[in-house]
Amino acid sequence: MLIGKLLKGTNPPTAIFAGHDMLAIGVLRAIAELGLDAEDVSVVGYDNVNLAGHPLISLTTVDQFGFEVGVTAIDLLMKRIRDGRRSPRHHQLDPQLRIRNSSRPIRSG
Repeated sequence: MLIGKLLKGTNPPTAIFAGHDMLAIGVLRAIAELGLDAEDVSVVGYDNVNLAGHPLISLTTVDQFGFEVGVTAIDLLMKRIRDGRRSPRHHQLDPQLRIRNSSRPIRSG
């Protein structure tokens, strides 16, 4: 596995950001299989999937509020269909960092 090779290298990373939580969970597995933890390599994912908050995983992640975005999009579409609105609407949800146990200060020494 590429991540294992990277972690065993001469200059291993101290942090990894994965583009999706499920990829980050795979990274956490590789880290655990090498006997490492978040004090060796911090891991952050993206999307805040339900599994990320499980206490045994506890993945730090960026929450982009996917469910709320979907509800808002459907609501805006239904209003457009019902009311015949043609002007654009702008709605913004700011992502939030959900800090959990997968990211910590690096072990010294």
